[in-house]
Amino acid sequence: MFPLFDGPSALDLVRARARHGALDTLEPSGPDGVRYGVLKGIDISDDLSTYTPHMRPGVRFADGSELSSVDILHSLTALAAKSRLSVYRLVAANFDLARPKPTAT
Repeated sequence: MFPLFDGPSALDLVRARARHGALDTLEPSGPDGVRYGVLKGIDISDDLSTYTPHMRPGVRFADGSELSSVDILHSLTALAAKSRLSVYRLVAANFDLARPKPTAT
C-alpha cells in the first residue's frame, strides 16, 4: 500500500509562484536579506514582537480590484484553517492570526 500524497509537487509550487504574487522572498544578497514582491516593506518593532507589512500600491486582481491587507489576512487565515497541505499550514503558522489589525485600502 502506498501512502496518500498530501502535498503539492515542486511543479505545483513553481506554477503558483509564477501565477500569484509573492509577499516577499529571501534574498541573502539583498537589503535586509529580502526581495519584496507584493509588499513594499515591513516595519519590525525593536523587540521583534510585531511586524507591520506595507502593501505595494497598485497591485490588482485579474478583475481590476486592488489587493489589500484584508485580502492577505483572509488568505493566511484560510490556509491555516482549511488546508490539508501541511506546507501551507506551516507558512500560516508563523503568524498570530488572532491579533492582526488589517487596514482596508
